[in-house]
Amino acid sequence: MNPKNYRYGFLTIELSVIILLTALTVTWLYPKGLSEKLKITSYKNRMLRTINQARLTAFLSNKPTIICPINANNECIDNWHADNVACKQGDKTIFISSMPSIQYSSWKASLNNSQQIVFRPNGSTDGEQGRLTIGCRDNLPCYGIIINFSGNVSSQITS
Repeated sequence: MNPKNYRYGFLTIELSVIILLTALTVTWLYPKGLSEKLKITSYKNRMLRTINQARLTAFLSNKPTIICPINANNECIDNWHADNVACKQGDKTIFISSMPSIQYSSWKASLNNSQQIVFRPNGSTDGEQGRLTIGCRDNLPCYGIIINFSGNVSSQITS
């Protein structure tokens, strides 16, 4: 046999077909809601870190600290679907947390309709407790972040 008749490796068209079939298979097997579930879980984890960091900031600085969603001008707004959440002391922004963009989050305070979470210098909340609900739509995971009067933060999955 002549060694010139043997070919080694694959042709470009063969590799392209294999890559295309692999991509189609992965796309077909990929659960439709998985990326949204990951966004919601990421939002929950970032929000827990932000809340705990704001509470610690209030305690260490001995000043009231506010957590609120903000607009492009760094002003507090009532829309918890915003992409950024700020920790503020008065007019001074201490830090900003970037959040994954999700459309299913809301804050509900128990005593008033404030859309801000306020921590006193001792780390407790400003006379209220509340719940930040994340998800809860179209068979997505539903998380609740609960903040009680003493400022303790907990997270739970609800159905």
